[in-house]
Amino acid sequence: MRKVRVASVTAPALEAHEDQTITEIIDGAIKFWSNEIAKVLPDAPDLIVLPELCDRPRVGSISESKQSEIVLSNDQRFLNFLKDTARDNRVYIAYPTYRIDISGTLWNSCIILDRRGEEVGCYDKNHLVTFENVDRKIEYGQEIAIIDLDFGRVGIAICFDLNFTELLDKYRKSGIEILIFPSEYHGGLMQGYWAYQLRAYFLSSVRPPAPSTLLSPLGEQIATTTNYFNHFSHDVNLDYIVIHLDGHFEKLSQIKSKYGSKIEIFDPGRLGAVLIMSESETISARGLVAEFSLTLLDDYLDASRRHRDNRITT
Repeated sequence: MRKVRVASVTAPALEAHEDQTITEIIDGAIKFWSNEIAKVLPDAPDLIVLPELCDRPRVGSISESKQSEIVLSNDQRFLNFLKDTARDNRVYIAYPTYRIDISGTLWNSCIILDRRGEEVGCYDKNHLVTFENVDRKIEYGQEIAIIDLDFGRVGIAICFDLNFTELLDKYRKSGIEILIFPSEYHGGLMQGYWAYQLRAYFLSSVRPPAPSTLLSPLGEQIATTTNYFNHFSHDVNLDYIVIHLDGHFEKLSQIKSKYGSKIEIFDPGRLGAVLIMSESETISARGLVAEFSLTLLDDYLDASRRHRDNRITT
């Protein structure tokens, strides 16, 4: 059993005014997000995800030149506030923001802060909306982010990324267990598609009015924000596997007969695949693979591909 508590906190983009100083705007962002993050801290989460560009004012509330002035100031106070929050509460925080690297290049990024408040990973958005590059001079990221935290392995995608299956393909079989998705855009059916294709939990923080959600590795909704609450905390079990039902019906019965409620088997229906989670202290979900000769879903599909290829070429 590997239980992890994850949290999502979201809110509409902050309002600002043209006559405010950069210091006043950033101070307002710190005060606002301090109050919002405080809503989930009593749950003692292991990971908190914030929405895309959480620290930047709403587009249109100030001019583009003012927005640029904030970015180019490279003020670190909001980052330092989140570092303090992470350290004081022993929590990982996914912080989406504009980032200027040491060469002066601008990125739309998501920085991972660890329980000590240290930066331990970063993802730069691969698939920008064109105006981000042309008008805001943001550069295209070219790498995925596979980050090992003390509870498991995470990956990151940001907003428009979700439209591009070539990015999804880069993450396939990377071993990520949670995909972090900060966004201005919900993604609709693509959220569940990514979760299922990656066999990973999908944790989003999306700007309202669209909900932020937690999806299972089968693409099923587990938790969500609502029109009443802009945050949630929820436990996930990272001791899991995904298998196809073909050849496994009798074995699933044997597993339940031996381990009972310590093993949860979730069938969403109509998919032909099930999620198996272990809450046992004596056997892991991976241990079940060896004990009952189970075939993981990806291995089953790969075997089907090989068989097809052999039949076509012979």
